Amino acid sequence: MNIKIIFPILFTLIILLSSCKECKFESITTDSLPDAEIGKTYSTTIEYDCNCDVTHREAKLESGELPIGLELDVTGKITGKPTKAGTYNFTISLDICFQLDGSIPFDCYYKEKSYTINVF
Repeated sequence: MNIKIIFPILFTLIILLSSCKECKFESITTDSLPDAEIGKTYSTTIEYDCNCDVTHREAKLESGELPIGLELDVTGKITGKPTKAGTYNFTISLDICFQLDGSIPFDCYYKEKSYTINVF
């Protein structure tokens, strides 16, 4: 391979890896979720501890079920109006990635946490 091609690629990789060394997704900090009432608007957000700007964040329902009428968006926000009483147990995962100066996201972290929402 031509050194003129290899050097810029290696230099870019070194800069990317060294500059993101400090970026960490430490934990999901939301420990519990508030109870909900049938027919009342519900809104809460899954918070996390991160020391850098996040370029990619994706929250997903990994297992279990949210209360009927509630939805989880990719930012970790749970909203809606529950329609059925009960105790709902579920696990949410959060993928966080970092990038440098408009590059493709890299240095990704995955965490998950289990929650319960009681609907009255």
